[in-house]
Amino acid sequence: MSKSEKMLITEYLQTTEALLKSELLSQVEREAVLVKLKQRWSFLNMRSTFREWLKTHKLRSLDAADLFEVKRFVAEIFPEQPAEIVPDEKSGSLDISVLTLEGKLEGQLSVEPEVAKEEKAQMLAFLVCLSGDPGLAWVFGRPETMTDAEARIALSAVEEEFWQTKKGLKFKKMNKSNFATFVEHVPAASLRARGLKRHYRLPSAIVTKDVSGATFQTQPVDGHPAEVPIKV
Repeated sequence: MSKSEKMLITEYLQTTEALLKSELLSQVEREAVLVKLKQRWSFLNMRSTFREWLKTHKLRSLDAADLFEVKRFVAEIFPEQPAEIVPDEKSGSLDISVLTLEGKLEGQLSVEPEVAKEEKAQMLAFLVCLSGDPGLAWVFGRPETMTDAEARIALSAVEEEFWQTKKGLKFKKMNKSNFATFVEHVPAASLRARGLKRHYRLPSAIVTKDVSGATFQTQPVDGHPAEVPIKV
């Protein structure tokens, strides 16, 4: 049960207790109390809904479409109560007031323009070869905002950190502290922290060819060769 629901029920019960403690002299009075309790419960319910909506509703602008959405909602929760909705272009806000039998409800919405989502940088492939065997290469991904040289520096930093981890130290004791072991076992999260991505755990022979001006790099996928475009 939410905090607002608890407050709603508590207030209703307090109202009920106060009314029941009053002297009831006739059936007419008892019916009047029942009507008042129902009226109070309805008001508390509407007020709770109204307040929760004010907290969560995002007003993108004061344009007709956004104002219509506000008017539609207010009419739904207050179908029989007169409501006033006044936009203020200067302050970028919308004042809302509803007159109920239990009193006036008031609230305000402020315009919150939708923030454009930042586009993610495209990931480009870059090769990493070992000096002892330049014919083999591993394929990693780097953001387009990062150069190959910067990507290799970042990769070296990730590798250095990896050999200090519990897993890295374990492989060192097993005399398996080589680049192939690092590529196969380094956590993807460690690479992501540096803006990198691992495409393939195993290296393959470099075979390039031009197709419509693009350069292609042959890499294994599930044990079978596959052509992966490499931007150069």
